[in-house]
Amino acid sequence: MNTFQDFFHTSGGGYFVFPLKQVKTNSPYYFRTYSDGKWRVNKCTKIVDSLWYIGMCGISAVTDTSCFLSIKNEWKKLDGFTRIKVFCRKNKSFELQPGFKFSKIIERDGYTEFILHQKLDSIGFYIHKKDTISSEFILDGISCENDSAGLYYAGFGVNGATSESFLKCRLLLHQIRNINVDLFILSFGVNDVRNKDFSKNEYISHYDSLISILKRTHPESSILLTTISDNYIKRRYVNPRTQKGNEAIWEIMKKYQLAVWDLNAVMGGQKSMLKWHKNGYAAKDKIHFNRKGYTILGEMMVQAILERIIKKHE
Repeated sequence: MNTFQDFFHTSGGGYFVFPLKQVKTNSPYYFRTYSDGKWRVNKCTKIVDSLWYIGMCGISAVTDTSCFLSIKNEWKKLDGFTRIKVFCRKNKSFELQPGFKFSKIIERDGYTEFILHQKLDSIGFYIHKKDTISSEFILDGISCENDSAGLYYAGFGVNGATSESFLKCRLLLHQIRNINVDLFILSFGVNDVRNKDFSKNEYISHYDSLISILKRTHPESSILLTTISDNYIKRRYVNPRTQKGNEAIWEIMKKYQLAVWDLNAVMGGQKSMLKWHKNGYAAKDKIHFNRKGYTILGEMMVQAILERIIKKHE
């Protein structure tokens, strides 16, 4: 995010927010959320009740009482918010009361949009339960935008998600139409190949379905795939299914004529996770990277994209 803003000399754009902290899961560093209410979670990796329809980010936050929810911008490269879109299920028992001045409010199908009176780095809402009828307020996320030129980033991911997980998001097709997309980056696979029953054909089929949805919503957008990072089983054995998964990625690339960033090769190929762990860039499980490792990989991916952009315009 920072590198793109620096490269294009921009400070607009924005990002998609979900109150991850409030549902007790890990949250990124570029925003902070706060709420005084009690929330429960439903996600595409484990749909726990009748809320079988999940939004585009793969996770929904649910409350049945009045509460306050706020967002604070921590991304220094963004010059505040000028537009807020709240993706939630319309419910007559609840009223969304903004705690900021706005010049215009627009009710859309599936979300409510607020045009701010002035740029803000923090915004808040009071979610008011108007009656005693048993009902729930379901939040799918909030798009915090700045109308000036810049990078807009929507990081959708759920711990433990596989290539199939987002196909369970019944509102994916409907909601993602409402975000302008230049580039989709699809990076699934580590959780798929952890399964002993991993099927290369099923893995390809899941990608086929997801790519079909994305092309229907944004036919002009580019799609970038990543290969699966090297990973270990029980911290001791190289995962043999990773190679099959990566073979599938290259087949998908050829089938749809997509771009691929070869993450596996960039990190060093088979057994390279040992080196990343030894040098302090990966977790003890030899599956995940730590913050330092992910930062390095992010910088390497961005540089690869920028090199292509520069070469295209030479």
